Amino acid sequence: MRRSRLLAVTHEYSRSGAPIALLNLLPGLASRFDILVASPIDGPLRDQFLDKNVQAIVVPNLDKDADMSAGLLLSFDALLASTLLSFVSIYAAHQMQKPSLWYIQEGQIAKQFFEVLGPGLSAAFSMATRLVVPCHFYQRFYSTQRTGIEVVPYGVEHRELAPQLPPSGPMRILQLGTIEHRKGQDITCAAVRLLKDQPIQVDIVGRIGETDYHRKLLSHCADLPQVRFVPQVDPSQTEALMAGCDVLVVPSRDEVTGLVILEAMAAGKPVIAAAVGGIPEIIVDGQTGFLFKSQDSRQLAGIVARLINDEPTRRAVGTAGRNFVRASRTLEQYHEQFENILLELPGFVQGG
Repeated sequence: MRRSRLLAVTHEYSRSGAPIALLNLLPGLASRFDILVASPIDGPLRDQFLDKNVQAIVVPNLDKDADMSAGLLLSFDALLASTLLSFVSIYAAHQMQKPSLWYIQEGQIAKQFFEVLGPGLSAAFSMATRLVVPCHFYQRFYSTQRTGIEVVPYGVEHRELAPQLPPSGPMRILQLGTIEHRKGQDITCAAVRLLKDQPIQVDIVGRIGETDYHRKLLSHCADLPQVRFVPQVDPSQTEALMAGCDVLVVPSRDEVTGLVILEAMAAGKPVIAAAVGGIPEIIVDGQTGFLFKSQDSRQLAGIVARLINDEPTRRAVGTAGRNFVRASRTLEQYHEQFENILLELPGFVQGG
């Protein structure tokens, strides 16, 4: 019997959380299903899908025209739609009576989508065969739209730690993520201002998502030589930055889970993060990481100050975080949970 065919629809191929989560997921499912990824917008992640032997194409207006999704779905057995912005493909699958799995990865920004897209977006919740979110916090958040939403936490690749050299020089702090108000780079800068005389070096790395916000950040940090803004880099450079840092900070005002948090934990790096969204589901304060109140730059600064000269605590918390990922957030667990859900979609599995 032929292998079942899965069409995956994403809103873009950028190096951002939701597309990266899909990149982590689909190659692990390719041994069981024939998979095609489609997006209306091209980007650097498309080549990475291809490098992992997952076919990836660009279909302009795919997110706006249900007929385009329907045309693609003709030769597929089921749909995996990633993010709210792929809701049009849920309509197409429903009209064609093909099973669909909707992988929703948005946090509070969903409120804006519901305001703009209105009943059209809400109606799709009843059309999807099954729905998945990455954390329990947003399972509760979306329960106003539909019950029975399932939770599948993100999984990341386990990394062997390179031998660590004795610490020297300033403590190296890294923030990775799109430059936008939601990610809270201004909170990091405010904390650094409170620590102007402390031995720290901060790299803020990411693509510019909000130009005005980025411009204000540069202006506000002009007198902070400890802060360096780095444009988005390729994956190998990102890995090198992660390996070279002492601490990762995640001051997001909203975060579903924070894939970068798991990546840092997998690398044995201690994480200081705002207690928002699903983050408290993966960080136990003082054990697998450190939590601070949302937008509280003073509390963030206090945690950083305590860690500057406490390398043993940094190492212990980094190791605990790494053990947490190894036990409950692996790629294998991520793949297995999604595969089980797909196998249960009515009418999807044909053989293989």
